[in-house]
Amino acid sequence: WRTASLKNAYVLLGKQKFEMSAAFFILGKSLKDAIHVCLTKLNDFHLALFIARLVENGDGPEYCRILSEHVLPLAKKEKDTELESVTLWLLKRQKEALISLVPSTASTTTYVSTQKPKT
Repeated sequence: WRTASLKNAYVLLGKQKFEMSAAFFILGKSLKDAIHVCLTKLNDFHLALFIARLVENGDGPEYCRILSEHVLPLAKKEKDTELESVTLWLLKRQKEALISLVPSTASTTTYVSTQKPKT
């Protein structure tokens, strides 16, 4: 049945039925192909992450690969600091996640208080 599932997945891919193709790749135990369809054909990293989490039962290698090779570059390209921080946190890079939330000018800017000191 595994071979039949994979054949059906490729037939569906040829017919541009990408969601069904990804489903048959999962049935055929071809996680990488299912994720590839989600990322390249459907442009849906959310679905790719969801499938990876379900199939790998947590933070498996494919899940981490999607985060580091697809989500993190997208977050940096779009200048989405929240997505970048969450992605880094999920990759267990907590220090970088916190640093990514701090504006780059904050370290060089001196803040001057406008209030008079109490006497």
